[in-house]
Amino acid sequence: MALSCSQSGMEAMREIARLYPQRCARVVAVTADAFEVTRDDCMSAGFDGWLPKPFRIEEMMRVVAEHAVRRAAGNPP
Repeated sequence: MALSCSQSGMEAMREIARLYPQRCARVVAVTADAFEVTRDDCMSAGFDGWLPKPFRIEEMMRVVAEHAVRRAAGNPP
């Protein structure tokens, strides 16, 4: 069975989360699929955030800032 791009990304994220449970880097899913179920799937796969396309630069900056604040506060991904 072939995987779609989104499935491949989720599988890759699951593997990253499995291999590096104490990782410091944040990983945000950027996808053209804006359905809530996709967001939930991304978060369940281990992504730290979700940004549906198309997005405005302000939205991307908000997501980046949100994770920068968490990191500065010492919160894990």
